Amino acid sequence: MHSDTDIKLNILLIESNLSSRSHIKRILKQSGCSKITVEKNGASLISKPQLLNYDLMILDFDIDSSFTGTEFIRQLIALQILQDHTRIIFITDQVEKVAADLPFRYVTTDIIEKPVNNSKLAQKLQYYDNSSKRLKLLLKQLTKADKIQKQNILQHAQFIGLDNQQENEINLIKSTNFLKCGLTNHALNTLKLINDARVQASAQIALYNLCGNETKFKLTLLKMKSLNLLNRKQVFYQISQAIRQSDSYQALSLINQLDEFSYSHQEVELKAFLILECHSIEHCIEYLNQKLGTTLENQHYRNLVSFSLLKCLILEQTLNHKSNEISDELFEVRCKKAWAEIAKNQSPIDMMQYQTYLKLILNICQKPNHKEKWLVRLNILLKQPQDHIKQFILMSASALLKQQKPISLLYNQQLPVLGMMDISAQSLSFNYSMAKIFNDQFRDPELKSALYNRWGIDRQKKNKSFQALTYFSKAHALMPLNSVYLLNFLNIMQSLDIQKYWQFSQLDLIAHANSIELNSQQNQRLEQLSASIVNH
Repeated sequence: MHSDTDIKLNILLIESNLSSRSHIKRILKQSGCSKITVEKNGASLISKPQLLNYDLMILDFDIDSSFTGTEFIRQLIALQILQDHTRIIFITDQVEKVAADLPFRYVTTDIIEKPVNNSKLAQKLQYYDNSSKRLKLLLKQLTKADKIQKQNILQHAQFIGLDNQQENEINLIKSTNFLKCGLTNHALNTLKLINDARVQASAQIALYNLCGNETKFKLTLLKMKSLNLLNRKQVFYQISQAIRQSDSYQALSLINQLDEFSYSHQEVELKAFLILECHSIEHCIEYLNQKLGTTLENQHYRNLVSFSLLKCLILEQTLNHKSNEISDELFEVRCKKAWAEIAKNQSPIDMMQYQTYLKLILNICQKPNHKEKWLVRLNILLKQPQDHIKQFILMSASALLKQQKPISLLYNQQLPVLGMMDISAQSLSFNYSMAKIFNDQFRDPELKSALYNRWGIDRQKKNKSFQALTYFSKAHALMPLNSVYLLNFLNIMQSLDIQKYWQFSQLDLIAHANSIELNSQQNQRLEQLSASIVNH
């Protein structure tokens, strides 16, 4: 028997099953753990978010009927309440399924197969206890450091006595922080030091996607496929690329490669959106009704699928510029039927909070002559706390009322779904639906590019360089003869040491800049940018 001070980890155990909860808690206590907090599910952590001060979280992958373990962890990351040093252990009887789509994190996420082996969990606890101090120290130093200090820490920090896993974690931390400092090549070179193929591939594909390195992005996808790594993430990145290229048919074909039986509700929603674009609302309804027909017992899952149906109906209505009295009535009937399904089911999430938002959409369609009244309600709801569903509905309501200002505001300030180095069906689905409405309402390339450029400058001031890069590239793509957008794009590429961002290379951009009219100040800036490329 260990003393109760052997292991100083602060542990959160989330387990709904009483027998499993008691078993794991017993192992923790026998291993010398004294700081143990127990939760039956994760709903309370999401509904009342506050910074989680834990060194280790142990949870059943099927945490409850609300979400899987990966969905839960991604929500914690999006809410910015999961600390970087906190380790995760998923308990599951589906090891391969869990390993296929782990959230991107600095520290290793471990998987322990059911039934939980006492000695295996005890070994993990001892290992974590020995390595956690070093990890927390590095992360604390980086958090408090400015950009120059951070670079010095990353370049000179030395650790001795590390095993392979610890080396990989340190290199992943270094690489991601090099990226935040704009040192892209340092980040890429540091990733090469990681000797775990799964960890390395996951980080590389995320980084190449951020940097727009299409060649290496595709090569890494091929590498992942040949090694049979991260199958689900491969598909999500390929879908992301297809959506970026406005190829919805390819995106739908890709998601069809996944096993339909294993779909999460978020993957169901993403597929439904793609069916809507590639086929029709009738095909979309048919698909979602089939999913409801095969899911009779899990009421929360049925609610989420029904809400996906509502979102598809709302998106179709928002984008349908030829609606008439008959189509509006059909939309109302279909929405009320979907809502009736939601209202009759029990759910750990309060679905009734969305009723006011749905009513606003229906009122706008039923009584378009009362526009001023609906504008007042819209502005009231815009001032209230939002989640992803509320943002989407408010975006649609603003479009139906032809209000561009709240649309641009919502699109620019849409809530993060996960960290910048991760990807999921939820992020793809949310970003896709928001972009469809934004692009439909902002068709003037001059106006849209001005917004992108303004948002890029705003992100740059906030040191969100990769978001700025995305916006500046979009502004330039829409208005390639605009010298301001072109130089902003070139400047951010050079500051991040990126030679080529998707189809745009610095050399081609400089050649293009030399072919258009610039003022004296812009010519001077172009000469500086050109000289930097020569020196590079």
